[in-house]
Amino acid sequence: SVRMALLDIRFNEAKPASRQWLFSVVASMGVLTAWVVARLLFGFNLPIYLLAMGAISAVLFFTPSAGLPVIVLGTMWFQRWFTLEPIAFGDQLIKLYPIDVVFLATLLSLLFHQAFGEKGRRLAMLRLEKWLLLFMAICTVYLVRGLFSTHGDPALAVSAFKNYAFYGLLFFLVTFDVQNLEELKRMLKIIL
Repeated sequence: SVRMALLDIRFNEAKPASRQWLFSVVASMGVLTAWVVARLLFGFNLPIYLLAMGAISAVLFFTPSAGLPVIVLGTMWFQRWFTLEPIAFGDQLIKLYPIDVVFLATLLSLLFHQAFGEKGRRLAMLRLEKWLLLFMAICTVYLVRGLFSTHGDPALAVSAFKNYAFYGLLFFLVTFDVQNLEELKRMLKIIL
């Protein structure tokens, strides 16, 4: 059997769901690696960026639980290009980073699977989660005010929303994906 050192999983002995998860993580990281190499060789290229992010999003659509490991590994391996690389569109820079695309694709896939597919796992809405959602709602109100107010700063409003509300959703993704000791061990193996 083939031994995957990173995850310590025997591929031939793994359950089909584990194989799909492993394939999704490896495929997504392979596409991300290819995009970073292309970025280094040719500079930023919008069609290559869209192709890479589309491919990763398509893979994550079928396995949303692979999104969190891809976010963690992408941040650790390609920090500059994964978390700080804006989209160059002519002379403008759009601060939609690859981590944002992967995170959004993971969230949308998770919501889709919860609504139309998997019914087993649910996110508990405890006191902390409700307070966090309230804070995100306040950030959303600030975003709308900042975008439509004559005295507001749209760039600051979008940045604040992204940093506090959008990235705050990572809390829900982590608590959804890591609900038992085995899942925590798997995540720690990825990080270490």
